[in-house]
Amino acid sequence: MKNNLKQYLPLLVLFLVFVITQYQIPKKLDKSRTYGLFDKIPYGSNALYQLMKQALFKDSVECSNKTPYQQLEAEKNIGNIYFMVGNNLPLGKADCRAILKFAENGNDAFIGANYFPTFLEDTLSFSVKPIFNIAPNSDSAPQKFQFYPPQAMGKRHCEFKSQLLLSSFSKFDSSKTVILATTLDSQAVLLRFPIGRGNIYLFSLPDAFSNIILKEKSQREFAYHILSYLKGGKIIWKNNQKEKDSHPASLMDFIFNNPSLYTGYMIALIFLLIFMGFALKRKQRIIPEIPPLRNTTLDFIEVLGKVYYRHKNHKIILEEKALIFFEQLRTQFGLKNKSFKPDDISRIAALSGIPEAEVRATIHKLLRILQGSSVSEFTLTSMNEELENFNKKNKRKPWKNSSPELI
Repeated sequence: MKNNLKQYLPLLVLFLVFVITQYQIPKKLDKSRTYGLFDKIPYGSNALYQLMKQALFKDSVECSNKTPYQQLEAEKNIGNIYFMVGNNLPLGKADCRAILKFAENGNDAFIGANYFPTFLEDTLSFSVKPIFNIAPNSDSAPQKFQFYPPQAMGKRHCEFKSQLLLSSFSKFDSSKTVILATTLDSQAVLLRFPIGRGNIYLFSLPDAFSNIILKEKSQREFAYHILSYLKGGKIIWKNNQKEKDSHPASLMDFIFNNPSLYTGYMIALIFLLIFMGFALKRKQRIIPEIPPLRNTTLDFIEVLGKVYYRHKNHKIILEEKALIFFEQLRTQFGLKNKSFKPDDISRIAALSGIPEAEVRATIHKLLRILQGSSVSEFTLTSMNEELENFNKKNKRKPWKNSSPELI
């Protein structure tokens, strides 16, 4: 076990160095335009939410996770403001109708987005187009905007030095719309649509509410002036994203949410599976091949025959050979007894392929010798050779190892 640990220790050290190195690498800056009121990324709106909640509209800003239809259908109060900021707001027809009805009843709705729902564009008769090449650089002048009426500000325009994603209202009914802010070349970015007893404000520059813009004090004046149009009671801010859980995340959540730790975790898991695949293989010596057991009965008979032969007990040996031979004839040729009548001898000759006279002579000679009182060594040897020749000529092969060598 200690040797195995020494082998895998360098891999463990390399893995820890990799994880630590990856963890120290600065995270890539998230520049996605979420405009989420809880997002602290460059294009989130947490800075604006904190300003409105703590300074501009104290104790009158509440967050809503419901859809506009769910929130505004149950809203019975008058004089409130429904506030939405996003890149491309996912508003359905029911949500748009709820916003229009909310404004007709004497409330205001503020919608800041780069792209507006088609149903809302058709209902209010307006369209939006993007404005390209507006990112300021060291050689270009800052992007400037102006408000109407100009007397509303101490100076005629606001400027931005940061990068902006800008859209403008290219088409709208000027008789039913009030222009509140434009670029210096008169492209409208803020419109007010009087609806019933209320108003709907449409703003095509949501970047002005992002964290990266509001971090500069010189660029906050534009947002402050836009918010000054919102006069009423409670402000309902539609949250387009789920609020992050305030409870501490589990260890696995922390690993999965960190790219470097997640990569290290997956590498460790792959190495673990590879290690298990090799370690689970059975470790044992090769099992030797065991030869089959010998027929000890035949060995015993062979040894016993040699003992008899050394002690000159030739008749006993011949009697044993005769018993085996007669039993072989009975089982191989289907004889009912060992009387060896003429019919039996004819049957043996027909089935074995040996001439009948030779069969008869061999059997009768064996029976005649067994009737004597003793058997000489020569007689035993010659009779044994004759029985062996009989077995060789026999077409029905005798039993394997059924006739052991007794002499």
